[in-house]
Amino acid sequence: MYLFLIIHCAIALLGTKCYGDNERSFRVFPTDQYIEEGSDAEITCQSVSGKVFWTLNNRRVNESLSHRVSSTHTVLLLPSSLLQDPTHPTSIVECRTDDNNHQIVGGTTVRIYTKPHNLTCILHSNHEMKEGLPRLFTCSWEHHINSQLMVNYSVMCGQREICKSDVTNCDISTLNASISFVKKNTIYIKAKTKDWEAHSSNYTFNASQIFKIPPRRVNVTAISGNVLVEWDSLPNMGVDGRCQVKYEHMKEVLNKTLTPGEKGRLTIGTVESCRKYSVSVRCALDQAPWSYWSPERTVLTKLKNSDVKLDVWRKASKQHGQINVHIKWKGMPSNCPGTLNYSISHAPYNLLSSSANYTRTLCSNSSCDIILSQEAHRVNLTVFYNGAFLAGDSFYLSAFAEDESDSLFCVKNIDTKHELNGLVVSWTSPSQPVTGYVIDWTHNGNEFAWRRTEFTNATLQGLADKRPYNITVTPLFGHKTGPSTQISGVCSSFANPGNVTIDNLEAYDTSAHVSWSIRQQERCSDAVVNYTIFYGTTHGPKFNVTVTNSMQEVYLKNLKPGTYYSVHVVARARSGPSKSEGQFKTKLFDPRLIYIFSVTGSILIIFGLCLCCTIRKLYERPVPNPGHSSLARWPQTTHPKTLLPFEPFNTPSESICECVYTEEMYQTSIMTNCKFPVISDQRNRTMPSPQNYERLYLPARTPHQCGARDSMSRLNSESSQFNPYRSQSADSPAPRTSKQNKLLAMRQQEKTPSYVSLDMFDS
Repeated sequence: MYLFLIIHCAIALLGTKCYGDNERSFRVFPTDQYIEEGSDAEITCQSVSGKVFWTLNNRRVNESLSHRVSSTHTVLLLPSSLLQDPTHPTSIVECRTDDNNHQIVGGTTVRIYTKPHNLTCILHSNHEMKEGLPRLFTCSWEHHINSQLMVNYSVMCGQREICKSDVTNCDISTLNASISFVKKNTIYIKAKTKDWEAHSSNYTFNASQIFKIPPRRVNVTAISGNVLVEWDSLPNMGVDGRCQVKYEHMKEVLNKTLTPGEKGRLTIGTVESCRKYSVSVRCALDQAPWSYWSPERTVLTKLKNSDVKLDVWRKASKQHGQINVHIKWKGMPSNCPGTLNYSISHAPYNLLSSSANYTRTLCSNSSCDIILSQEAHRVNLTVFYNGAFLAGDSFYLSAFAEDESDSLFCVKNIDTKHELNGLVVSWTSPSQPVTGYVIDWTHNGNEFAWRRTEFTNATLQGLADKRPYNITVTPLFGHKTGPSTQISGVCSSFANPGNVTIDNLEAYDTSAHVSWSIRQQERCSDAVVNYTIFYGTTHGPKFNVTVTNSMQEVYLKNLKPGTYYSVHVVARARSGPSKSEGQFKTKLFDPRLIYIFSVTGSILIIFGLCLCCTIRKLYERPVPNPGHSSLARWPQTTHPKTLLPFEPFNTPSESICECVYTEEMYQTSIMTNCKFPVISDQRNRTMPSPQNYERLYLPARTPHQCGARDSMSRLNSESSQFNPYRSQSADSPAPRTSKQNKLLAMRQQEKTPSYVSLDMFDS
């Protein structure tokens, strides 16, 4: 301790002498120093007088680390633990006066530099090895520095530099490296800058420990269900080697240990039949790094008998008294090299004792069709591989196959439901005990898939999307099969509802009527659960209304008049939504009010017209109807002229033979073919003045004209078609009958006056 103080005093005295009295000022030295990782830092503060203290990164340092060696010099000894702060790779140390001002005397920057570490080296070649010697010697290391200084690295073997680099790795030829393949070698890394120099720890190795051998040459052969892998031997370095073999469809690799000079050979027995495998190998000497994986070699494996698991099933249907059987099988590996042949043989079940009764049929690679009688049959499938027997299977086709009349052997109540993992099919077992079931399904009627189960349910997976399937369940009774039960049109999945079409969009002032329809384009379209109608203005709030799936119209209320609205209808189902969009503008006024006002106005106008016509008819003098009038003689006292007796007028539709004659005609002639009804008119009639009848002119008609139906006479007579008054004539008197004379005499004796009565209104 005393020696330490003496040395610092000497340094302080020398510093004072060098700088002179004028240079005796505040300062800290050394400045901007670099400290190797793990080393302590020593810093001196020179001050004129007074006590000082130290700060590290603006934090006060413990006073026990500072010692005052003279009246003007104070020394700080910073341990490495305080300088290894990861947040401050560069530390700032300051010397301050210990007074009220805490004036900074001086400061310095301390930077930590590290030594190179994790040095590793390998002997290797970039290509296949020749003469057993590697061509390259490569070393790599790690070095963390926190400065911008240029670092030069050297790989040192003793005092000899064998490689230079400015990065953390270095390659050199083994010929120039002078590496011994027999003895141990020791090297280290020297890192140097203009301010510091650091050495790594020594790295000692044997050549066999760092020898990374090149990839091996590999040969792969497929043999009777196995794969044989062979590769070159390892370099004979006097140590054992290890190798790994990897191939497809395996998570782990196979390990193989080799002795010096031994060739690699490994058999892979866990391969599948008729599949391609890519094989690769890597090796290493004992404790040496692994070589790179060799290039992959591909091989197609051969067919193994143990991989053949035949599963035969059939679809039978009756037609024209025979059974058509479509047979399919699975369990044969695909893409197998060689030739596969299939043969179907069948015979009635009661004739199986003689092999000559079998009928054989050669089939294709996947299916076969045969025709059988309605008897029970045994059907056999035989598979030949390259002409030799490979495998076989058989099934029993009972006499009641596909006969659903026997309910004791039929499954019942087949039900389906959709779940995340597939289509679940369930059923009720027959009343008879069963040994299992076969469920098959098809969506096109030609190709079908099947599976066996011992339970009363099965989950079908891998179905085509949105397709209707026919599903059949067949019970098994030992070696016999029962009748099949089928359900049709089961959708594997459902599509979204069909397109929604807005059919009617009628807007009013504050409401709108929206109706729509949905068109299901696919057979497996999902059912609609409900409809939601979204509507709103462009920049305004959005509203929605939800209705049930049974409704396809809605009235939107509380709308703003004269405003554009957008609307779209969304049909929701379990599979997803479908929608349709539209746009409308509300009216300023309700158009229905205009229609109501129009109809009401029309009714009022018609009513007013009718009322006016009625009033006018009441106030106007009606025109008399001549067809309802009668003609009679005026009294002699009031009229000097002789008036003819007239019979009551009839409507024009009556006979034209009804004639009217004057009084003189009654006296001189007899009327023929005419009738004179008795005048009996009880209605009040208006009595016209005689002057109105003085000018009355009645055309004459002869008796024969009255009785004849001459067409020309009717045309010439105005009264026959158009004039309601009857024709009268005094020129041709007709003889009177006795009855007419009596009637005339009775009228002459009457004291009541004769008159003309006109019916003023229609009767």
